[in-house]
Amino acid sequence: MSFNVLNAVQRKARINLLNERKRLYNKALQQGLLTDEQAKVLKETLLELVKLNRIDRSDEDVLYFMYEYFSDNKNPENEQNLIPAGVDLDDAPKFHRELCDILNVVSNEEINKRIAWAAPRGHAKSAYLSNCFPLHQIVFGKRKYILVISETDGSAKKFIEWIALQLKFNKKLREDFGELLNPRKAMNDNQIYVFGKQHHRVFRLAGKVDVVITDSPLILSAIYKPDSLSDSFTKVVLEQHNALPSLNFFIERINPYNPKGRCQDEAGAREIDRKVREFLDTHAIPYTAIKGTPSKVDELADIIKSAVKGLE
Repeated sequence: MSFNVLNAVQRKARINLLNERKRLYNKALQQGLLTDEQAKVLKETLLELVKLNRIDRSDEDVLYFMYEYFSDNKNPENEQNLIPAGVDLDDAPKFHRELCDILNVVSNEEINKRIAWAAPRGHAKSAYLSNCFPLHQIVFGKRKYILVISETDGSAKKFIEWIALQLKFNKKLREDFGELLNPRKAMNDNQIYVFGKQHHRVFRLAGKVDVVITDSPLILSAIYKPDSLSDSFTKVVLEQHNALPSLNFFIERINPYNPKGRCQDEAGAREIDRKVREFLDTHAIPYTAIKGTPSKVDELADIIKSAVKGLE
């Protein structure tokens, strides 16, 4: 029987059911009557209970949510944690406990309550108010439209970018709450937008600078093209790519693959490498293959300088 993990009533009912199952199976274990299959179910039950209890407490406790998903101690695999190693929930300062108590009220009781919280720099106000709390409201489906306002546009964007990174790459968060933001879905489904945006970036610089360097050339839009787009899209991409002089470099992987923060495992990344090279060969797009080592930087620079001189 399925249930909605975000529905507090259904979640608590599931927790009660699992606790009763655990009680009965533990009793059978003590009596030596637990079968191998039941032992397997008991293990799965205990794992699910840990997860559901974690989610259930997080729903009503923003401070716990912060430490559980964004601290090095409780979520060491996450690369963008806000709380460093060696700091546990019991170490949380009174300042943060008081702030989160207020946020708990805003989250669960007085959802339209207005609060003003002032403190000197370095007190992690933004970490809770602009990073943690908006993300908490998103994963529990408590608010659909959230506006982050900061001192500057750049600061506000950084908060939003951090939230997006958590939704895309925080493994523990995604395992508990599901896929709220696919790492590549938006790009794959909206290649027309990606192509137009990248084309504009190059177009506005044409004739104004000597060189435009990018790791996201126009032709990638044709390679990432979803099946919903016809071959006419590929034709447009190639026409625009060929409209400007270009140098294309295919950087061959040398170093061990690091999957952290990536959208694919090594096999998936190498499959994309294959598709890129196949596309270049199929459409007779000239490119230079160079091994991805620091020693090749000067060689790349010399090739670019030579090409620029040839255009003068």
